[in-house]
Amino acid sequence: MAPTDLDMIVFDLLRDALRIAFVIAIGKLLIHLITTAVLTSIAIAKGTDGYKERAQTIQNVIRLIGNTITYSIALFLLLTALGIDIRPLLAGAGVLGLIAGLGAQTLMKDFFTGIVISAEDQYRVGERIKINSGIEGTVVEIALRLTTLRGTDGELHHILNSAITTVTNYSRKR
Repeated sequence: MAPTDLDMIVFDLLRDALRIAFVIAIGKLLIHLITTAVLTSIAIAKGTDGYKERAQTIQNVIRLIGNTITYSIALFLLLTALGIDIRPLLAGAGVLGLIAGLGAQTLMKDFFTGIVISAEDQYRVGERIKINSGIEGTVVEIALRLTTLRGTDGELHHILNSAITTVTNYSRKR
């Protein structure tokens, strides 16, 4: 018996659904493997203060980037399965990505510098530091985008991580 048009449509839908599910499953697996590898390397510093916060920050960044990539691929597969030509969407996304990349250079630099500061454990919350041979105080918060210091007179300083070139840590005398 020859397959009917309905059989072919159902087969195509199942094939496309399995393809999308496979992409999501592989993406989730890769996110898990990368996160585990990074957390394992950070666990070496387990005896140091703040390692949990550093690990959590880096884990969140990996998950955000991984989920964005995974679900974008799944969305493009879904649109293709629905018969929508995604080439114009990809071209438009490329142009928008270029514009956003140029406009968000400092923001991205802040994030990457924040990740490096956390990963290298340059300073921790509660430590007394001096940034760029000028701003001095106690670290109140370390975020991906900025570092917050409480100055000696109680003033609060918010410094973009990309603006930090030199750090003197008075709390660690090695």
